[in-house]
Amino acid sequence: MITEGKVRTVSDQAHAMSGGWFGLGGVGGDIGHGTRYIDSLQQIVWLGKNGGSRQAASYYIGIVDALNSDAGGVIGDLPAEVNAVRAELVDGDGWSEKWATQGHNDAQSWLRNPRTR
Repeated sequence: MITEGKVRTVSDQAHAMSGGWFGLGGVGGDIGHGTRYIDSLQQIVWLGKNGGSRQAASYYIGIVDALNSDAGGVIGDLPAEVNAVRAELVDGDGWSEKWATQGHNDAQSWLRNPRTR
């Protein structure tokens, strides 16, 4: 199960790799939906007892992968904790894939924009 701690692990990695540009803006409770995650840059909100956690973690994995690839790295170069979260997310879940792609695309846009770097 993807927990808040695991979301923070991949968010913290994205934050470190982007010089603080990407990362969680907040985590809170949502009556009836469980944990709520808010992205600090895009103001995306993910809700759900486990779905929101999976979606948020997937988004930050997409960012980490894009930034790592841009730096010439491979998945094995990333911390074991980040790769453990990745392994847990790889299950063909359509939402996870959607959010990983969105994170990757957002990181690519950031990399192409000289005003953000």
